[in-house]
Amino acid sequence: MSLTSATPFRRDVLVFDECDHKGNRDCDVVIAMMNTWKISAFVAVWVSLVGPAGFAQDMILGDAQSPWVNDTASRVFGTDVSKTGLSDLNNTPSGIGMFAVADIIKLAPPLGFLAAPYGILDHKHVAKINKDTSLLTEMSAPLASFDLEVIGVVYLGHRMMIAEHGNWGEPPIKPAMIYQKSIAVINDAANMYGVRDLGAVPVPLLADQFDKALEFEAVEFGEQWSMGTWPSRCVSVAMTGHQIELGLLLVKRDWWRGLSQVDQQGIRTKTMTDIESITQAILDQEADLLADHLAKGCDQIAVDVAAFKNQTRLTISTSAKPARWLSGVYQAMLALGG
Repeated sequence: MSLTSATPFRRDVLVFDECDHKGNRDCDVVIAMMNTWKISAFVAVWVSLVGPAGFAQDMILGDAQSPWVNDTASRVFGTDVSKTGLSDLNNTPSGIGMFAVADIIKLAPPLGFLAAPYGILDHKHVAKINKDTSLLTEMSAPLASFDLEVIGVVYLGHRMMIAEHGNWGEPPIKPAMIYQKSIAVINDAANMYGVRDLGAVPVPLLADQFDKALEFEAVEFGEQWSMGTWPSRCVSVAMTGHQIELGLLLVKRDWWRGLSQVDQQGIRTKTMTDIESITQAILDQEADLLADHLAKGCDQIAVDVAAFKNQTRLTISTSAKPARWLSGVYQAMLALGG
């Protein structure tokens, strides 16, 4: 399927060939009209894809565990969130969806590296991945049997550590300080793997148990998502950034691969602009949440992030876990982030 193969899209080239170097001002007008028609036609096609009756109507937003994130994505993409779940995307002929990476890993375990600690470092690293279309294509391989293709990665905030005052030891915090220590995590298997890779012992808890366990020191530390619900009382915050919460933009594979390269690039350009808007909104909200927490008299503990990154990547590289990952893609992803 090609949206630009119709004859009028090529007519400007023919007119230019006929009139070039002949000094015919009328031809200049014709050429301008043809180019304007071509741009307008593409805009019309794009509107039909993303307008109220088109592409946006098929936009599926998976549960990112944060209403604020979903509301922001809904506003940026210009669509109401009325469906969640991959099954809804599978039932649409040409839909696009944004889903939490944890849900995608359950579907395609070879993509587990996307949740590895310090695999993706920050929003700038995410932006580099989005520019590497070949990497996105390789990343899509485990999803081929589900008729899904990855066309973008969305930054949804980072994870940090929290604790009661005085539990850390002398800052800056280093990997040895949390080695074999108990860390509360919201009951999610993907987060448990990530905490184990840090050398700590994950303790899965329900959300309403999390604060109490930390307050009464039933656990030594807790893992906090920057965009999640922060503790109402003061706790020390260590901005480890050990895991980046991600959303994957997925499209129907057969539909996507039936488009011309020009059409794919047009859609990529639009979606990258939307991803940048979501990223900036998340960054602003992260900064506001941290500032609000510190304004209450809570403290922030310095972290030796480089030591955490080096130790964690060394541990992962010597384990058997990457054997079930797309190891080549994982290494390429690390190289982009440094």
